[in-house]
Amino acid sequence: MHLFNSSFKKNVLRFCFCLSVLVILQACTWFWTKYEHPSFFFSFKHPKSWKVSEEATFQTQLSILMDIDDPIFKPNINFVIQPSSKLNLEQLAYLANKQLSTLLSEFKHLSETDIKVSGYPAIELRSKYEALNDPRIIRTTIFKTEDLEYTITFTCRKNQEEQLLQNYLKFIKTLKIPKSVASIRK
Repeated sequence: MHLFNSSFKKNVLRFCFCLSVLVILQACTWFWTKYEHPSFFFSFKHPKSWKVSEEATFQTQLSILMDIDDPIFKPNINFVIQPSSKLNLEQLAYLANKQLSTLLSEFKHLSETDIKVSGYPAIELRSKYEALNDPRIIRTTIFKTEDLEYTITFTCRKNQEEQLLQNYLKFIKTLKIPKSVASIRK
């Protein structure tokens, strides 16, 4: 009997292939880094290639640009953080949709999903709009802590959503949000 018969070789090759696939998949998260916001004390992990900026615009406290080779539009994530109001999540979601429909061309609300972000109940709105004949997807996630309201938007070209969604969802899962920023600042 030959020690290395064809069945054994096939099994070794299958094992090596599976092992290499696992290493490649795991490597994707090895290249992530941690960000901590200096005044709101939340943190998250993100791919090192994403650019995080605290010098944001349009009343955002934080902007993240995803590293995509596109000179015209970069997929992005933006944080808007404001003092908590008496509005509930459903009311905040309604107002967010209303505001987006006013600001964005050919805006269409696609879905609304209840999720959790850092243990907090949240609503995720998925919508689309047109930007110069370029369909885009915007996912708006809204949640509240004891003293703040968070609105996180993820925007990308419609044809990029499937490619980028896995990393965005991993990013959302890594968010760590304190119950109260006011109690930390004391």
